Amino acid sequence: LKKIFNLLEKYRLEKYYNAFLELGIEDERDFKDSVTKDNLNTLGFSQMEKNRFESLVDYLKQLGSSRDPEARPLIRKHLEDYYLKYRTPKSSETKIIRGLDPSQNTILDLILRMCHLENLEKDMTVCLFSHEGIPLTDDPFFNTWSLNDRNIENGSEIYAIFTLKQNVRHELQIDKGHFPASSGEDSIRCHIMLKKQEDYEIKVDLSNDSLKDLKMKLFAETGISPAVLHAK
Repeated sequence: LKKIFNLLEKYRLEKYYNAFLELGIEDERDFKDSVTKDNLNTLGFSQMEKNRFESLVDYLKQLGSSRDPEARPLIRKHLEDYYLKYRTPKSSETKIIRGLDPSQNTILDLILRMCHLENLEKDMTVCLFSHEGIPLTDDPFFNTWSLNDRNIENGSEIYAIFTLKQNVRHELQIDKGHFPASSGEDSIRCHIMLKKQEDYEIKVDLSNDSLKDLKMKLFAETGISPAVLHAK
């Protein structure tokens, strides 16, 4: 049971420890093959927490493979091969970051690694940009995605700008209880094009509800931040 708690703590999900025990979790392997999406919804997981749970399951799957003597060298070589380059405005030197697992490590992990490497003060953080100048860290929701999910390929060059944490956009805290997921006599089918593309049937009042209302109802249903939901 201590292993279960430590695993949940590793992914900042330890508050669900007792709930998982009540669900019947007996060892780490149960997370891989016994916990369903409905279970997570029943436990009240937010979308961010679902992302972290998905990373936990991916970690367990990889760990299972690493116990295979033939697979272990391949995994170690994979981690040794993956690296990123980065530069800062104050230095023309290109620095290298190794030891990242692109299937497990997130943008947030990359930020924390850079803060450590650059010995930044606690009130400072890093804003990252692609080689083409595209912001990589401007939305907290996507910072929880893995490097693979963000399409940051091996050998990519990144630009890092150091700034005060107070200058960085933080995740919007919204009480989902104020926005019922289904209310109204009309139905709209919404297709969300993210990592796992899914369809949702949302109840609305077409005569009164606005696009903002629809976003908030989608947020209540999915936990996905309204800031990243755009109609197309």
